[in-house]
Amino acid sequence: MSTRTEWQPPPELWQRLKPLARQMRKEPTPAEYKLWQRLRNRQILNVKFRRQFAIDRFIVDFCSPEVRMIIEVDGPIHQYTQEEDKIRQDFLESLGFVVLRFTNLAVLNQTQAVVTEIEQQACKLMDMLSLSISLLERPAELMPELEQLGARHVGYGVRAEHYDTVSTALFGMLAAVLRDKYTAPVEAAWRELYRVIRDTMLRGATGGSAGDRPGARPGA
Repeated sequence: MSTRTEWQPPPELWQRLKPLARQMRKEPTPAEYKLWQRLRNRQILNVKFRRQFAIDRFIVDFCSPEVRMIIEVDGPIHQYTQEEDKIRQDFLESLGFVVLRFTNLAVLNQTQAVVTEIEQQACKLMDMLSLSISLLERPAELMPELEQLGARHVGYGVRAEHYDTVSTALFGMLAAVLRDKYTAPVEAAWRELYRVIRDTMLRGATGGSAGDRPGARPGA
């Protein structure tokens, strides 16, 4: 059974949302239309995006359940709905989605920059999965690389709480891909693996090293 049922609208709510979602697909804003031309047909890293996609009681502009990413295109009205937008975003992130927001003007006037940011975020999620798999194959070799990556992330403005957001998206993506195979023991193993990755990168970000505490488990 697909894990999508964990966050899709219940049938009675979907019956009310469906006509609205359909109308919004038929009548996109100029910014939504322009961005959709760059997202459709798996143009970005072969990732499938859907438009005007219902998640629980909300309809988001674009969504890739595959990599657990939501893209919102905000018009001028969002200047006056910041509190509501934050509640909505917090809820979506609690379900394991990474939410990217762009203004209409950014999409219309800086389209390539917007697409590049979307590509970079998708790469981060995919790279984290690849790093996790690589760590299983060559842990001693990979630890210094992870510390160096954590140190570089400081320059990008990455903070400790950002790793928690990525972890939620990563586990949501694993659940969506593995479905019935994503059992409690499998999830526990992945969470422990991610903890090692996160703690190693945070140690690199704070100037520590793998040799600071010989034999110690990262984060212990």
